[in-house]
Amino acid sequence: GLCLTSGRWGQVKRIASLEYGQWDELEELVTNWALIANQALVQVLFQRYGLQSHLLAIKQYLLFGQGEFVRHLIDLLADNVQAGTSSLLHHNLTGIVETAVRASYSQGEDSDVRERVHVSTMEASSGDDLYSVFSLEYKVDPPCNAIITPRHMAKYKRIFNFLWGLKRVEQALSTSWRRASELSHIGTHAVLSKGKDRAQHKILQKFALSVAYKACNMAIHQQMMHFITNMQYYMMFEVLECSWDTFHKHIQTVSDVDALIAAHNRYVDGIIVGSLLSQESEPDKAQIDAVFRSILDYCFTQQKLTEIAARQLERYGLLSREREARDTEEEWGVGDAHDDGEEISAEDLSVPADLCSSIHLKAAEFTESFGKLRDMLGKTRQADLRSLNFRLDFSEFYADLSVEALDDDDDVDDD
Repeated sequence: GLCLTSGRWGQVKRIASLEYGQWDELEELVTNWALIANQALVQVLFQRYGLQSHLLAIKQYLLFGQGEFVRHLIDLLADNVQAGTSSLLHHNLTGIVETAVRASYSQGEDSDVRERVHVSTMEASSGDDLYSVFSLEYKVDPPCNAIITPRHMAKYKRIFNFLWGLKRVEQALSTSWRRASELSHIGTHAVLSKGKDRAQHKILQKFALSVAYKACNMAIHQQMMHFITNMQYYMMFEVLECSWDTFHKHIQTVSDVDALIAAHNRYVDGIIVGSLLSQESEPDKAQIDAVFRSILDYCFTQQKLTEIAARQLERYGLLSREREARDTEEEWGVGDAHDDGEEISAEDLSVPADLCSSIHLKAAEFTESFGKLRDMLGKTRQADLRSLNFRLDFSEFYADLSVEALDDDDDVDDD
């Protein structure tokens, strides 16, 4: 209950001395006691029920404030989920999330907070994989759910889904780059081999490097990484961290529950607006999704191309190593003579032409969708988005490309 200090005891005595018709005095007393009760309620929410711990946990786990958690979660899903899978047993996903939480929690963190992070999957539609339907939610009990309401949790979930999609694209690009690099290393390793098959190994190297060149357009890949890196910086620092800093300072000084609810509303709605998830930003968000899809399509097409090439290199590479081992035995008079069989020729090593064409098509789709996004951001009235647009083209690289394209069109018209 409330501790009656001398000042509050004086308020009680004033109530006892009120007479009928002293409306102004009564209103003053009710206002004062409402302020006292609100301050006590705010104090109870923070101290007894750990409201600030819940708000911080939502930031750490649903808004990607805990980088170690996000990294562990993505790595564990990549290790346990096959490509293209759209469903997984709920308890398996729960185990993955719990493992990621345990691997990333900081010393002294409340175990009750960690246990409130739960898996939430959306209904899969045609073409969706598990990454597209995976989501997280945070369970909040009374009385804290008067501040963090189900409506707020739905908005937090939307923000998580956007951040998760952004992180997924980053992972796809990193995997894409790694596959192309591994393909190059396969060829380089093969040509360093010694023995009578050196000429054969040179053919393998030439094939590996040619596929790596076709599979990874360096300029386009760099543009994709540049876009994703700047989008992540914008979201994590200019939107999430700045919003949290303002909100955290505000809740340290709130004196009543209504002010606390209003501050939390502004915090969540500010992130929604900055993340382009508001109704007014639907066209911009749709264009960002189009850019994300074009990058994922490019990475998936590249994956098919590199996997076909890797299988061929592994097949012929193993054959070459067997021959090299056999030649070494025969050189020292060990073992019987063997028939060399068919030689490896450049015609034996190939990848489907339609995949090579598709790589160029997907790169062109990215260029087109990214250009539309920059045009849309350039016309926005929101200061943060104008800053993002400037960051995406701070060196005026894309502006120069647009000028060159216009000049080329003028030359064609003149002809």
